[in-house]
Amino acid sequence: TVFADVDVEKVYISEPDYAAAAEAITQFDSKITKVNHGDTVNIYGAPYVFNVVSAHTEGSLMITDTTHGALFTGDTF
Repeated sequence: TVFADVDVEKVYISEPDYAAAAEAITQFDSKITKVNHGDTVNIYGAPYVFNVVSAHTEGSLMITDTTHGALFTGDTF
């Protein structure tokens, strides 16, 4: 598979991108959390807000670290 040598702890993906990438990422199914626009997820005790911004892909995410006032965009975080 494409990600044969990739070791990940957790995957956060928007619903639209999950639908588009489902076949390629099936090996991560047990590690995937699908997020929707406006969802807040606590990661290692810190809240992160996920917003779908439809940029590079229909489900591109903008992730806000509300604790530190940081903003992450792009395909990886």
